[in-house]
Amino acid sequence: MPIQVLDHEYEQFCPGQPRRMFDRLTSLKDCVRLTAATGAQPHCSPMAPRQHCDGGLDWLQEKLPGR
Repeated sequence: MPIQVLDHEYEQFCPGQPRRMFDRLTSLKDCVRLTAATGAQPHCSPMAPRQHCDGGLDWLQEKLPGR
């Protein structure tokens, strides 16, 4: 099963944890860095919900075509 990990710039609760988890995954994986420049920081992208959700949904559509 493919996995997408979101890594927020200026993560306030668990900085660095998404990247450490990503590095340990052995399945198909992608790491998406969400940045302050696009408003997608801190934890859970409260200032950029559309970017946060659209990125995840676009990724799912790419990885799970025809579903």
